[in-house]
Amino acid sequence: MMSLFFPNKWDFYWSLLPAVPAMLILALFSQRSKIWLSKKQRLFSIIPAVFAIALLADIAVQMSILWRIDFQFSLAHGLAILLATVGLVYASKSKHMRDLPVDWSRPD
Repeated sequence: MMSLFFPNKWDFYWSLLPAVPAMLILALFSQRSKIWLSKKQRLFSIIPAVFAIALLADIAVQMSILWRIDFQFSLAHGLAILLATVGLVYASKSKHMRDLPVDWSRPD
């Protein structure tokens, strides 16, 4: 099944690379209380930037895979690029993403 979406096994590993920034965001979310107690709330200000970096990295990886297969039609890679692009638009226009670092910098 995996060879259907990723004929080259290294493409799969490259596709996992954008998950690293997402895991960083998840770690920040899970340690919210500890970060507040240690007075390092500025860490929350990087969340929108890390989110955008993860999406841009995903687009770059998907485009490199498409380039390697001479831009033949691929529904899976096309959908991944579409979703990442929608995510970038959301991140740039969203009031929630803009206010998140400010809101999370002070405890409830």
